[in-house]
Amino acid sequence: MRVQFLGITGSIQHAHSGNVSLLISHAGTKILVDISGSPVQNLALCEVDPLDVTHLLLTHSHVDHLYGLPSLLHQLWLMGRTSEFVIMGNHVTIKKARQLCAVFSLEEKKGMFPLIWKNLDEEIQFVQCKSLGLDLFPVTHGIPTFGCLFTSEQGTIAYLADTAPMKEYPPMIQNPSLLIHEAGGVDSERETLNGKGHSSALQAAKVAEYLHAERLFLCHLPEQENIYPDMLAEARHVFPLTDIPEVFQVYEV
Repeated sequence: MRVQFLGITGSIQHAHSGNVSLLISHAGTKILVDISGSPVQNLALCEVDPLDVTHLLLTHSHVDHLYGLPSLLHQLWLMGRTSEFVIMGNHVTIKKARQLCAVFSLEEKKGMFPLIWKNLDEEIQFVQCKSLGLDLFPVTHGIPTFGCLFTSEQGTIAYLADTAPMKEYPPMIQNPSLLIHEAGGVDSERETLNGKGHSSALQAAKVAEYLHAERLFLCHLPEQENIYPDMLAEARHVFPLTDIPEVFQVYEV
């Protein structure tokens, strides 16, 4: 199983990255998690054929997590895709995504490939995505938002999308091979971050320690790149195996 980041920033982009989006790949299954920026170009920069992507998981309906969907579907149609494309999310998010696509009448395009919209309940549940197991669970954000756990025979990747620290964490995400956790800034900003449904880098590290993660990646980062060293220093004080991933780099689990 491998993960690649198409973007690592939060709501505001910077010169070196677009909004957070990642690709989980294993044995022919390729799942995009959230979609922003120029998805086809970014997949090409990951050396991934966009036609090979099998699923899209939308964690929630905030604009920076789904605005790239019409561009992806339109370009896949132009590229001649014929295989089905599965789009997953909670009911609010799927409704918003379909409204966005309807602006451009994408589902009415002649020869449009099959779009499988999966409305998922806002509770703990399991979905089998070909060779990957996917556990979904609610996290603490201002609107209904999914966290997720990807499982293969090689290990597990837990992704805590936009979320403030939670009172309880689902037992199945204990001991992940890799924890990917949002981090909106340094810990002196925690009150403001938590109030907006986000976490500091130090709080993300404490979650990694609590879950007994093997490694931690910080993402959904602020636009001020100059504070990244301070964020890493705070996190590594608690959880030494903390990094900020490089965009497009392949990370194996």
